[in-house]
Amino acid sequence: YALNPVSEGNPPICPFKMMTGQDCPGCGATRALAALLHGHPGVAADHNLLFVLALPVVVVGFVVWTLHRLGVPRPDWHLPRRWFMVTAVVVSLFWALRLLPWDPFTWLASGA
Repeated sequence: YALNPVSEGNPPICPFKMMTGQDCPGCGATRALAALLHGHPGVAADHNLLFVLALPVVVVGFVVWTLHRLGVPRPDWHLPRRWFMVTAVVVSLFWALRLLPWDPFTWLASGA
């Protein structure tokens, strides 16, 4: 919360950015999380739309897991194994498409 990852001196070292000069989804996710913590969801979506859309699902999953670990009964939910593959494909496509320099895909890139 205290550091601004948009400024050049503060972002953590990213091997992908060091090798290619391009932001990876993790770079955009870092900026998006900082924007969300400061109450700017539109700016966060500009940095990494997939992160902003997936964050509520991850938070709910973490809360359900934590309650289960504490002994609170939970619904018996089972995700099919193919959801893991679907998630990997979606993240990979998002990563690849946000690197394309053409107009329909430039809005996916991190607006640093």
